[in-house]
Parts: sequence; structure tokens; C-alpha cells
Amino acid sequence: MLEITKRVRSFRKDMTGAETIVWGALRNNRTGFKFVREKPFRFTHEGKEIHFIADFYCKECKLIVEIDGDIHNRQEQYDEIRSLFFIYEKDIKCIRFTNNEVTSSIELVTDTIKKECSNRISFLSPSTACGEGAGG
Repeated sequence: MLEITKRVRSFRKDMTGAETIVWGALRNNRTGFKFVREKPFRFTHEGKEIHFIADFYCKECKLIVEIDGDIHNRQEQYDEIRSLFFIYEKDIKCIRFTNNEVTSSIELVTDTIKKECSNRISFLSPSTACGEGAGG
């Protein structure tokens, strides 16, 4: 686990330009939801321990936000498998934005993240979203 901790610290120290822009929009509950950056996750699959580091994570919404640079054009299958692990193993949804989407329209990216957070809250707590448990 020490190696993953080193990687997380390194990623936090050396964020990409697009990640820095997104973090500026998400930090300090600016969206109404608390996000952390470079969140490590551990899975066990077929007896093997697998580690993933999410760019941004909201525990309340069980939502990961990934910012995809050029490298992701060459690892689409890996990214898809990773997203499936999150949804099936941890019930965590992963949404992705390209660096270009972030730099050209951070407002649209932020609005999409807020909407997804709200949708996830409703999805994760359907009884309160339907008005049940409201005293009557």
C-alpha cells in the first residue's frame, strides 16, 4: 500500500492543467458536493489486488470524475474495464471529460457534474426522493 500512497501524493502534486481547472471548480464544496482528488481504490479480482486512482471522487454521490488526456485515446478498453469495476464492485459511477472539454467550457463540465451528483443522490436514496419518510 505504500507504493500507492506515493503515487497518490505525486499525482496530487503534479496535476495536469485540466485537472487543476476542474479542481478549482470542485474544491471547497463549490458545487454543493464534497469532492476529494486523487482518491485511491482497491479491488480484489480473481485473487489479485488491483489499485485504481480516481481523479476526483464524491463519496456522498458515489461519483468519480475523470479527466482524460491524450493517453486515454490509447487505453479506451482499460478505461471501460476500470469504469465497470467501479460500478459493479462499489456501485460508483464514473463520468469522463476530455482535457479539451474542460479547457473550452468549464461551466458546462461543472453543470454536468452538478446534475450527475443530484441524479446520483436521487438514485442512491430513492425512498427520500419519492417523499417517503417525510413524516407522513
